[in-house]
Amino acid sequence: GIRDIGVTGVQTCALPISDGASTSISKALSLRVAAPLIVTTTTLPSVPSAIPYSITLSANGGAAPFTWTLDSGSLPPGLSLYSNGTISGTTSATGAYPIVVRVTDSLSPTAQTATQSLTLTVNAALAITTATLPDGTVSHAYTAPLQAQSGTPPYYWTLSAGTLPPGLQILASGAILGTPTTPGTYTFTVQVADATLSAPVTAAATYTVHIASAFGITTASLPKGSTNVAYTQLILVTSGLPPYTWAITLGSLPPGLAIDNTGTISGIPTKAGIYNFLLQATDSTTPTVQTATAALVITVDNTMAVTTDALPDATLNVNYDQTLKATNGTLPYTWSLAGGQLPAGMNLLQSGVLLGT
Repeated sequence: GIRDIGVTGVQTCALPISDGASTSISKALSLRVAAPLIVTTTTLPSVPSAIPYSITLSANGGAAPFTWTLDSGSLPPGLSLYSNGTISGTTSATGAYPIVVRVTDSLSPTAQTATQSLTLTVNAALAITTATLPDGTVSHAYTAPLQAQSGTPPYYWTLSAGTLPPGLQILASGAILGTPTTPGTYTFTVQVADATLSAPVTAAATYTVHIASAFGITTASLPKGSTNVAYTQLILVTSGLPPYTWAITLGSLPPGLAIDNTGTISGIPTKAGIYNFLLQATDSTTPTVQTATAALVITVDNTMAVTTDALPDATLNVNYDQTLKATNGTLPYTWSLAGGQLPAGMNLLQSGVLLGT
């Protein structure tokens, strides 16, 4: 009998045939001994939806060439198993598809066969799910996670077009972070690749990010004030999100002055002096508010001055009455004519009232 001797290849042997003591002949024969046929593909990579897919099954032992068939189960619509062991095509039917494949070798007259149970999983198409990215502000830390779905994780992220705002970078793990350094509007495209071994699947998305100037108080100096004279000055800011909250964190305003929620310093100073203070503005940005500070000074002087700049005209034979005004000094004031001549019929009282006809 012929049995498997555990050797793969062609063996040549001599088989003596005897018809007695007088005659002996021999003939060279070839004996093909094949190792057992087995399917060595034990798992299948997932199929990305709507992306061309191709993989070739493999087997060991037996005698090549091999012929592959689908023994049971169904491949996803759009995919086919070819006799050379290639599964290929394009499908959009997601889900898990259990199949049994059969391989047959070329041994003759009796070929060997082997089967293998496999599952082919069709994933939904890889897609970036981050719809928009937040805007940023110069000198403020920025972070924005990027997210994708389907495909085969883990994902690998790159910048594929455009320019990120200066100071920001994109991490391969899927985050844009850093501290912006330059204001402006920046448009760029990011790409994500999945971990499909045969051919990574990619998806891309384009974003526009606006980087605002840093929130700050732009008023650099304040005008002087005078005691007992109304004072008003609006503090200006840049960027940030109104409404703003104002506070004096160091020093103080001149007595009689206050700052309201519009950022206006107003009132009537009551005491001369030089008043240094640190003004802080807080905006309404969420979840983290922004603050800005400015060191300012208001000088309130006590120099006496006439604040009436002009007088209304008078009419002949019509009574005239006009009160003059002054600032600073110490009340009460005493008024007198320092030069020139009043119209006939008019007098200046010490109280500062100009009257007559």
